[in-house]
Amino acid sequence: MDRTVAPGYETAEAVYRILLDQDGRYFLYMLVEGTTGLIKPVSKERALIAAKLNGLKSES
Repeated sequence: MDRTVAPGYETAEAVYRILLDQDGRYFLYMLVEGTTGLIKPVSKERALIAAKLNGLKSES
């Protein structure tokens, strides 16, 4: 999942990504304008919910 939020009057530019590594672990990557990026482990369930809420179809 990949989501970019354009900057607005009250919001900063932001990038959110769900990453899957070769061992099947999921991570949330966040980068907000003016900060250092952050990678945080998330469960498969949370990753799939995020993908579903952002309009991605699962291939199950």
